[in-house]
Amino acid sequence: MSAPEAVLVDRAALLHDFIFEALAPVEGDTAAARLRLWHEDDSGARYYLKRAVECLKAAAKTFRELESLVGRAE
Repeated sequence: MSAPEAVLVDRAALLHDFIFEALAPVEGDTAAARLRLWHEDDSGARYYLKRAVECLKAAAKTFRELESLVGRAE
């Protein structure tokens, strides 16, 4: 494997790791948002929903970058 190919492989691994970590809080935040809605706490629900959305946005953006990188490498 050449040096540029090794860099692409390493970058792809880092992007995978970032996506994995970015998605980690989503499950807890959506559960918290649902619980807040159950208790009619709109401001609390809004807070947790915004956190979940931001995590999903970051993961989606990075996933597009990963697809672009992998598509380029193939």
